[in-house]
Amino acid sequence: MGRDGTAIAAEKRSSVKMSESPSFGVWERYDRGESVPDSEYLQGFVLARDAEHAIKITNEKRAQIIAENNWHVGYQEPPSEEP
Repeated sequence: MGRDGTAIAAEKRSSVKMSESPSFGVWERYDRGESVPDSEYLQGFVLARDAEHAIKITNEKRAQIIAENNWHVGYQEPPSEEP
């Protein structure tokens, strides 16, 4: 998802390991090995009902990251530890 909230892609997995939990990171796009200016995007792994739900969850996380002034290439949120 781009900083402006544009959904770039949503991928569905048919199965996941139960040890996988939501995680997010801000990355930089590249074109033919060259960095694309102002092209940071948020990549995340979420558990959701469908693509629309996954986009909603990711958009909420995007807003939180921006509000906390953490939107920068290299930001990574470790997976949450659930008891």
